[in-house]
Amino acid sequence: MFQIPAAAAAIPTGWNDHYYGRNGESLSALSIEEQDRIRGQEKKDWSKQFTIDATIEHLDKKAIAIAREKYKEKMNRPYIAEEVDKMTDEEFLIKNKLIVNGRVTNAAMLLLGNEDFDYLFNSAPEASWRLYDSKDDVKDYEIFRIPFITLSDRIF
Repeated sequence: MFQIPAAAAAIPTGWNDHYYGRNGESLSALSIEEQDRIRGQEKKDWSKQFTIDATIEHLDKKAIAIAREKYKEKMNRPYIAEEVDKMTDEEFLIKNKLIVNGRVTNAAMLLLGNEDFDYLFNSAPEASWRLYDSKDDVKDYEIFRIPFITLSDRIF
């Protein structure tokens, strides 16, 4: 018996010159194509990358207000709440690294973006729920778009 950990980005996991991957609950040999795909992976954090052409004007003001309140709740310190209340939206987003060097990150756009500007993503993120009947037919569904900071409340 042996155990294979999750592969590091761009490095196939090997043992005795054989490369393996997870296939459901089993381990199986990786094909050459799968090995090449792994080697081609980039080690970039998508959330830190920038949404091209997005500015603070593409963010939803209500979502930013919710983020401020959630931040103050999480930090739970009166002096931090006072500091946050004195900041402009842009200062708040810069402090939390959602805007870097004047550019809006993917994380900022995903969490706080205005739905009207979801086209700024290469592929607009969305979440959905579906209600099935006893015959597995879809009876109802809803698709949710950005801002995702309110996603759980909207889905509920």
